[in-house]
Amino acid sequence: MEGSNTLFTNYPNSGSSEIRAWCHETVARDWQKFRSTENYNKLSYNTAFPWMADSPDGKVSMNYAILNATQQWEVLRLYTFRKFEDGVYYRDAKLETNAEIKFRLADIPLPNGILRVDRVSFPVTTQLRYGHYSLPELGKPIVTKEQKAGGYTAYSMDNGEYQTALINLQGWSAVEYVQTEGLHPVSNKCSVINAATTHSGDKLFITLQLWKKSGKPFTKKELTPVKSFEQKGDTVTIRFSDGTVKTVSFP
Repeated sequence: MEGSNTLFTNYPNSGSSEIRAWCHETVARDWQKFRSTENYNKLSYNTAFPWMADSPDGKVSMNYAILNATQQWEVLRLYTFRKFEDGVYYRDAKLETNAEIKFRLADIPLPNGILRVDRVSFPVTTQLRYGHYSLPELGKPIVTKEQKAGGYTAYSMDNGEYQTALINLQGWSAVEYVQTEGLHPVSNKCSVINAATTHSGDKLFITLQLWKKSGKPFTKKELTPVKSFEQKGDTVTIRFSDGTVKTVSFP
């Protein structure tokens, strides 16, 4: 949607729709204490996954969380739209409390998920986390599973209604399941897959996140939409299993 630079994505396999936008509202200047919150700061919002509120201990959904200089977990909320080109939605972001912590973000919507290709620049060493969409607990504990797929480990969870999966293609040192209470509008308890690392300098993070309705577990084919990727300077070439090729460029 030109003008607002908003991207809408419809997913026919799951029946959900998604919105990507950008906000640029600091906590310090948000007198309503609303526009800088998780109401607006998520990387995307999906009709199948009501958003989980940000947790002060770094558990996060659909955003990056950085341990800042005051030892508080701070999520991204200062985004700048760059372009939408060849099916790739580009944004830049920086941390409110340290503008030298910078992100170059690229979202590639897939038939059953999102491929993130993000370049991160940190002038200091600190902890970094990223979260998938969260799943509420619906009457019984959420089931988690790990399986090998294409040389990587796929981490998935199932709440009886939907399944989510996250695969670390590059950059992260750990992937974990985290549980929270009192942060989700559907249930008091919810779970979310988080990736984590301790980072400094410049680095490329490639994160694959998938979802589908509950019933049949993820197949290896569903977990391997990415065949290969190659980075040359500021350009990343991604070859998908269906034969398509995408080029992500960070000039």
